[in-house]
Amino acid sequence: MEDESIKLLLIEDSPSDARLVREMLSDASPGPFDLECADRLCTGLARLTNGDIDVVLLDLALPDSFGLGTFFKVHAHTPQAAIVVLTSLNDEEVAVQAVREGAQDYLVKGRVSGEQLARAVVYAKQRKQAEKAIHQRSKELATLNVITQSLGKSVRVNDVLQDALRTTLDAAGLAAGSIHLLDHDAGELVLAAHRGLNQHDIKAISHMPVGVGAPGRAVETGGVVVSMGSACNSANDDGNGAARDVLKTGALVSAPLRARGRIVGVITGARVRSGGFSEGETQLLARVGCQIGSAIENARVVEKARNMSLTDGLTGLPNRRHFERVLEVEISRAQRTGRSFCLAFLDIDGFRQYNGMFGHTNGDKLLKSLSQTLTSSLRKVDIVFRMGRDEFAVVLPATDVHKAKKALGRVRVTWTRMHQAHSRVLDAPLSFSSGIAQFPEDADTADRLVFLADNALHWSKCNGGHQSTVVTATATPLAGERRRTAV
Repeated sequence: MEDESIKLLLIEDSPSDARLVREMLSDASPGPFDLECADRLCTGLARLTNGDIDVVLLDLALPDSFGLGTFFKVHAHTPQAAIVVLTSLNDEEVAVQAVREGAQDYLVKGRVSGEQLARAVVYAKQRKQAEKAIHQRSKELATLNVITQSLGKSVRVNDVLQDALRTTLDAAGLAAGSIHLLDHDAGELVLAAHRGLNQHDIKAISHMPVGVGAPGRAVETGGVVVSMGSACNSANDDGNGAARDVLKTGALVSAPLRARGRIVGVITGARVRSGGFSEGETQLLARVGCQIGSAIENARVVEKARNMSLTDGLTGLPNRRHFERVLEVEISRAQRTGRSFCLAFLDIDGFRQYNGMFGHTNGDKLLKSLSQTLTSSLRKVDIVFRMGRDEFAVVLPATDVHKAKKALGRVRVTWTRMHQAHSRVLDAPLSFSSGIAQFPEDADTADRLVFLADNALHWSKCNGGHQSTVVTATATPLAGERRRTAV
């Protein structure tokens, strides 16, 4: 297999010198060389604009430029190409300065053989490639450092996603992009973060099957995927196999996000200008994908632990700790808006006897049954908590005691009917008692509101259960003198 040729651009105004260079390289080894010539600096710069030149052989004495200024102009115009100065100017000071400023070599005409010239060209390309690799690696490390610092400040999954997308797009110089998380059960990608997309784009890529579009193929193949012109290609099929353009961009690049050896999502960047992505950019995105994936997984662990600390393990309801936070928030909202809300405490009637007769496993099922009935029967804005054992609490926003009493009454009827069969073998029918207090009419602090609702519940239990007791708005704060109404 032949070696890949090195593309050379010789900027030289002397036809005889240009012919000599061509002859020297044609017979030299190593090779081969693909040589183009330009007799003016302006012509050479125009050719370099098209790219794909590996090495520039540059004369410093041209009709439209002379001296080191010639080198500076070429170097500024095409920093990605290696430059070898090939000139008649035998000046060591100029040679040292040229190499110091970025020239790969400085050769004097008439003092170099074909073999020497060929080796200088090959070494120049290799050194330039090494410089690019070092520069790219430094850029990657700097970007990863920025991302690490940014993600280190975030512990919530949503914050991690937004910070990761913003930092990565900024580092890559991209204005638009997205992060999808993988839903393994559904076999699809769910949009979790986006930037620079319009509403049509967001809706179109909100859910994408694995294997479809650049993001889907990146997950399916486990590698970086570059696509031109559409975010999801066939994600929106018109029935005839033709895909609608969703993200009309110059190019898209998608890289999988990995954590602990498995893919958890995909990050996609969009470039609206013409042209694709360099190898360095795709490598950067691949390495960033591992960093982001780990950060997402860590945030999920922290979030799960936080949710577990605020959630009852049996029923899945918010627990007492969460109740205290919500109650303070609801009081602040009521004070700000001037609207009342109610707090109710509930306790199952006959739970101890039921537990003793049917066992703790069935007792747990009974608790789950009540929690599900409460959440499904009350309004979506009403929040149900399990406070411990068979005691529950309900916060009912924008509600007075009379509406709260009726709502709990409907729940009681529904739930007792569900357990009529069990009730026949108990001393008393399965039901629940409740106590209801209203903020701010009954109490203007959280502690006082809890005390009144709990005291009203105790009164319900002591008076036979299977009822709700409300503390009226005119009740006095002294125990024994409050007016109570049992229903």
